[in-house]
Amino acid sequence: NARVKLWTSHWPAPAHTPPPGWMDVILNHLLHRMPQMQGPQLACTMWALACLRHMPSQQWLSAALLRAEHCVRSFDTGTSVASMLWAVAAQRCAPPGAWMEHFLAQVQRRLHVCNLQALANIGWALATLRYRPCPAWTAAFVRAVLRRFREGARSSSLQPPGSAGLLIPVHNSSSSRGRQWGQGQLGLLAGSSSSSSS
Repeated sequence: NARVKLWTSHWPAPAHTPPPGWMDVILNHLLHRMPQMQGPQLACTMWALACLRHMPSQQWLSAALLRAEHCVRSFDTGTSVASMLWAVAAQRCAPPGAWMEHFLAQVQRRLHVCNLQALANIGWALATLRYRPCPAWTAAFVRAVLRRFREGARSSSLQPPGSAGLLIPVHNSSSSRGRQWGQGQLGLLAGSSSSSSS
């Protein structure tokens, strides 16, 4: 299965990169199978490419974004919506505003099943893309984050909201920008949400 091969190809060692010819064959195969791919498969594929730091052709990326838009309702888990958005940002893609609005509508539908890892990745992606969602979406996102923090505080597995020095991990935790996102951005989002509701 080409998707599984691409997804697992970085596992042997963090610095492992498949030879260019291998990637070309796999990506060409996936391009032809793109119309049959569903949300979780697209998310895993895009996530693997981002982890490998491999930039596909513009034709391939355009086809992936188009397919994601057509099958957006099949992104039915918190992991799938977060991984897709994280990969789009990590690959420095620039989706049209209409694509972002459409995809974020599905993200909002899945916020209630997102864990803190998924929510952190979504927030990092939006910050990296410099995309500001509408106030209603931001308010829903902040509520989802605070709900997860409260749940974690009750189980004593996480610090409660407002704890000093709080860091939220993201997939690329080796990046200082990624490690520090949770320290300031959550407060900014919460502030913009409260100001928009007042």
